[in-house]
Amino acid sequence: MRYLEGYLFSDLPIFPATPGEAAPLVDWRRYMAGPPPPWEVNKWLKKWGQFNIGLAPSKRSRTTVAAFPSLKELQDWFWSLDTELQIYVPRGLVVVTEAEGKPVNVFIVFRAETDSFVPRGMAQGKHAYVLGDGNTVYLPPSRVQKAEYRLWQPHSYLARNIWVKPLPDKVFGQLLKTL
Repeated sequence: MRYLEGYLFSDLPIFPATPGEAAPLVDWRRYMAGPPPPWEVNKWLKKWGQFNIGLAPSKRSRTTVAAFPSLKELQDWFWSLDTELQIYVPRGLVVVTEAEGKPVNVFIVFRAETDSFVPRGMAQGKHAYVLGDGNTVYLPPSRVQKAEYRLWQPHSYLARNIWVKPLPDKVFGQLLKTL
């Protein structure tokens, strides 16, 4: 429940999916416009109990995902940024996918103040794929087959903070160029 509350507080366009699978339980495209209302999430909880939590990044929801092939690639990207940009990265939600206890990939969920720089579709950058309209990812505490999604928290104080703070448009645009 803590995760759902954080995602709703962050206005993330989430949807329910079958536990253990990447199969949406609802038409996820409808959530590209924005997050479900809390009463709808309560209906999901009553109907299915537990479920995976999907995310539908989109221009309309001002949400995008930077998908890195490894934690090392994310760290290399982070350290290549100017200090002025580094301070904004913690506003995103960093998720690591693990299989059999080993990191498989990692992504960051970002939100913008407006949709000015939010991309449509998918684009490959130098360090990461940038995902927008028409893509989905899964958020913690989801499990898909043998993969488990968890938050990457290098500092324990982050464990309480499951929300995504919008980035100023100028910063968002600069970060996208560096990916």
